[in-house]
Amino acid sequence: MTEEEVSLIYEYLHAHYEYRDGELIRKTKGCGFTLGKAMGRITYSDRKNSADKMAAVSVNSKKYVKSVARFILIFHKKPLAKFIKFIDGNPMNTNIENIISV
Repeated sequence: MTEEEVSLIYEYLHAHYEYRDGELIRKTKGCGFTLGKAMGRITYSDRKNSADKMAAVSVNSKKYVKSVARFILIFHKKPLAKFIKFIDGNPMNTNIENIISV
């Protein structure tokens, strides 16, 4: 993602979501969106034998599918790197204090 795309996603996230206890919670109504619902769905990978929270946002007609942890990093204006590490080793724990870009 370019810096411009990250900036647009940041603006979108702040307009439509609020961060609460490791989740991005929907704060505006929209087509197919429920107020108060957490962003993302849990996906399972047989190859990695693990689970992750994934989500998609559309900004300027472009769809971005990323892990919820990446969107939380963008929401908090934290630097993005190629990989994300979870301090406690649990990718379901998306508290900002538990996420590190490496």
